[in-house]
Amino acid sequence: MKKIRNFEEIRNVEQAVLKSALSLFPASELVKAGMGASPEVNLLLRKLFPGIDFEAECRRISAVRIEEVERIHAEIVRTVNNWHS
Repeated sequence: MKKIRNFEEIRNVEQAVLKSALSLFPASELVKAGMGASPEVNLLLRKLFPGIDFEAECRRISAVRIEEVERIHAEIVRTVNNWHS
């Protein structure tokens, strides 16, 4: 599998692999990651995890510092790149 360089590139990862890797993260982390993502990546996250109510979780979380979103993005990139490597 080709390594990704940033969070937006998760769109290029095979969905089964991506779902397995992202399943390690709690719903709140996935929602926070989506807060700083493109609409396409948000749709992908919602498709992969239909059991998460992204809107309700967003309201519960409220505001998130960009540093936290960037940290989660970096963790996701690391996890995806290390998955089956």
